[in-house]
Amino acid sequence: MPVQPGNDGRLSGHTEKATNSAEDTWTKVGPKKKLQKRARPDALIITKTSELTYAEILRKVKADASLTDLSANVTRIRRTQKGDLLFELKTGDDGGENLRKKIEASLGEAAAVKMSKDSVVIECKDLDEVTTKSEICEALQTQLGLQSVSESNVLRLRKAYGDTQIASISLPIEAAKKAIAVGKVRIGWVVCRLREQSPVHKCDKCWQVGHIAKACTSSQDRSNLCRKCGEQGHLAKDCNGMPKCVFCVEAKSSDSAHIAGSSKCPVFRKTFINKAK
Repeated sequence: MPVQPGNDGRLSGHTEKATNSAEDTWTKVGPKKKLQKRARPDALIITKTSELTYAEILRKVKADASLTDLSANVTRIRRTQKGDLLFELKTGDDGGENLRKKIEASLGEAAAVKMSKDSVVIECKDLDEVTTKSEICEALQTQLGLQSVSESNVLRLRKAYGDTQIASISLPIEAAKKAIAVGKVRIGWVVCRLREQSPVHKCDKCWQVGHIAKACTSSQDRSNLCRKCGEQGHLAKDCNGMPKCVFCVEAKSSDSAHIAGSSKCPVFRKTFINKAK
């Protein structure tokens, strides 16, 4: 049967039937699940501190009879981006720290050996302006049971809107998952939010987001400028001048009385949102 247009202008016959059939097969699509970070195995990083080459250090480690039994913990040996030796360990193996101590004792002053554990950086928001790192650690230990957290895990405390603070905290993956699942913790008088930190890079050369200085292709070099006032000859922490945002000055914005790259900067905020998409 030929298909003819109906009175309302739509095709009738087989076309309408096909459309109804398509409607009958539609399924409800739920929200996308958040991508979970895949845990990387623990590793030992060996950095030479003597005249020995890395090949000689590796030979020395492999020749040590006291390390033979522990060698089963190692799954891969390679170089890091910086050129150090990296021993990748079995996932879930608890013998990594013991192996680190043994290798450290074997190499002596020839090299430094440290343990590298995969981690996630989370943010603790809404902190009041006088909260300290020790108070943050105490709250995470007592309320979330994260006993291994120390002040070294609190990477930085930075000023935020309304004279509040945001803490960036590096945690092992399982501890970070627990903190994010709870979503909040009381620190002092304030209930603070716990969120995974957005992995957007900030360049120390041009100050833009989305890349690091090593990969920067911009002709603009702001690495010798003060982030607060935009002048040369000092750092922001030593600045006594008034805030003056270089981004807003270049954009000829009427409001440049804030620190470059801060949450108050409309130019930087727009760039950050576009890069984070």
